[in-house]
Amino acid sequence: MISGEKILVTGVTGGVARPIAEYLARSNEVWGAARFLPANDPAREGREIRITALTPREEIEAAGIRTCAVDLGSGDLSALPDDFTYVIHGAFARVPDRLDQFEMAFRANAQGPGFLWQHCRKAKAALLISAGTIYAPNPDTWHRYTETDPLGGAKAHWSPASPASKLITEAVAGTCARMFNLPTTIARLFMPWGTPRLGPSLDVKRIKQGEPIILVNGPQPQTLIHVDDICDQLEAMLDAAGVPALVTNWAGDDEVSSREWSEIAAARLGIEAKFEEVEVVGAHGGFLADPTKRRSITGPCKVRFADAYAPLIDRYHKD
Repeated sequence: MISGEKILVTGVTGGVARPIAEYLARSNEVWGAARFLPANDPAREGREIRITALTPREEIEAAGIRTCAVDLGSGDLSALPDDFTYVIHGAFARVPDRLDQFEMAFRANAQGPGFLWQHCRKAKAALLISAGTIYAPNPDTWHRYTETDPLGGAKAHWSPASPASKLITEAVAGTCARMFNLPTTIARLFMPWGTPRLGPSLDVKRIKQGEPIILVNGPQPQTLIHVDDICDQLEAMLDAAGVPALVTNWAGDDEVSSREWSEIAAARLGIEAKFEEVEVVGAHGGFLADPTKRRSITGPCKVRFADAYAPLIDRYHKD
């Protein structure tokens, strides 16, 4: 386990970066950077899942994390120290489906990493949390994406700018790793789960509200990775960082479809799961990953879906 380090985690309000920061704060000095938007900001609408009466920033600080409001795309990182030993970049701006938001997406997601790698160039290593969505869609729903598959992403229904700017995020981070000799790992994260703010839990919430689960181009098979495994694998991911940057999928060892986990949850809660199947040309029919390279770095995952999903439902979703 990483200990005694000074670590920066960006995008700390996010569903993955936050548990990472909380985990690391047990034995390290952790700074959590985010924009920390005001409660009435439209960008927060529908994205903040409240579990306690505290604000996200208050909850994060209660976990022993030092928070800092930063807009990475502005280039002004003066509020942050420059002596972090590790950097975990999880920040990513998701923008509305409007053409006038492309500039904001590229400013935050492309220019931001450049400023960050420059500011933190003294660090021992950096980890960029990318996404499996950057792979060009394969017509085979059950295709397992490998690190050598074609890139290109697909138009996301929630943000047309996001896949393109995610690709540029990787390119900028990889270039800056070489420019600043900062060892870097680019980890393409697939479906994370294990908290009420992630993956299957969000579908369970929709089922309980009577909303249909949207299945695009099939049952949406996913390669899941539990947040506990993500945290457990951090040290290995950072140790593997290199110049040029190491690129790897970050996916677990379990394959489960959105339809399957929804049906399991509905049966356990004694309610009906509704589904809406849609065909979208050019969209991913699933997000299965080949985790071979990740296993060579981290070893096997420790949390299995078959063991941990029912306890998750019982803990967070039974009224």
